Amino acid sequence: MINRDNSPDAIKGMCILLMVFGHVSYIGSFTSSLYTVKAFIYTFHMPLFLILSGYFFSFNANIQNSALKILKRIALPYLIFIFLYLVGLILVQYLGIKTTNVAPKTISEFIRIIFLNPIGGYWFLHSLIVIQLSILFSRYVTARFSSDTKSIAIALLISIFILLIMTKFGVITFRTVTYFILGIIVKQLYPDGFSFPFKLSLLLVVLFYLGNTFWLIDIYNLFSASEVIWCLLLTSFFWSLFIIFKDNYVTNLMAYLGRNTLIILVLHALFIVVMKPLNNLFLVLDATGIMQSLIVTVITLVLCLFSARVFDYLNITRFIFNVENIYSKQDRTG
Repeated sequence: MINRDNSPDAIKGMCILLMVFGHVSYIGSFTSSLYTVKAFIYTFHMPLFLILSGYFFSFNANIQNSALKILKRIALPYLIFIFLYLVGLILVQYLGIKTTNVAPKTISEFIRIIFLNPIGGYWFLHSLIVIQLSILFSRYVTARFSSDTKSIAIALLISIFILLIMTKFGVITFRTVTYFILGIIVKQLYPDGFSFPFKLSLLLVVLFYLGNTFWLIDIYNLFSASEVIWCLLLTSFFWSLFIIFKDNYVTNLMAYLGRNTLIILVLHALFIVVMKPLNNLFLVLDATGIMQSLIVTVITLVLCLFSARVFDYLNITRFIFNVENIYSKQDRTG
């Protein structure tokens, strides 16, 4: 049986690290090179997150309890922190500091961003809320008529139909829905973990990337068959990799970040925006901009984890996240 706190959490931690790095506004003479790295990261980091989210979504849990858990532990923090982020974005742009995302100019735009079209990393939490509640609603409807295993498949089909309608109105993307559903399918096929012999996984990933290099396929083509296969291969590869190096410091560090993804998701954008005024100082120290991108990433992660400790210490975690502790220690075992 796969250690839940090792490989999957390590993959999540790696992806959350790359997500923060990808949300930094690059500066300096190496800006184009950093955006090239970002483009590569964006071929897989959030799809892997979605695949894992679908993989660990439970169809057998109590519908009402699951819905309340989503609303209290994901939706409420999402609403609180995206509100604070948008307010911070307005203040920062009022001060004349350039940001990647544009601050809302009207109240209606402010509300639209929160409930329909979130910006920054908040789209991921918004997508999880929409997808999971849609599936639970479909389960509730089908459970009124049937309680056998077929009702689960019917519920999944109904939820996909509902989500497809939402894609037409821009509430969620078809790409996001697909990767989450892929995670559910992978779980049914590989319930004990989506890993293969490491050498085989490595060979497939290398061959696939070489195919991209020589223009046989294109992993940069958003939501193409190439991208889907690439992301599935990488999920299996990293799962296998972290199993082999399960006692490695890097694996444990990534798993530690992975267990703290929620606090990083809701807070990282705020800290990145707050550090933008330091860009000129970073350029004085390093004209390439590499130092800025790395330091901002590390400081953002540290501040997110520190904030989690503060929330727990002040006993306000229960009011924001509906749990006793949001911070997960590095030495935690499954």
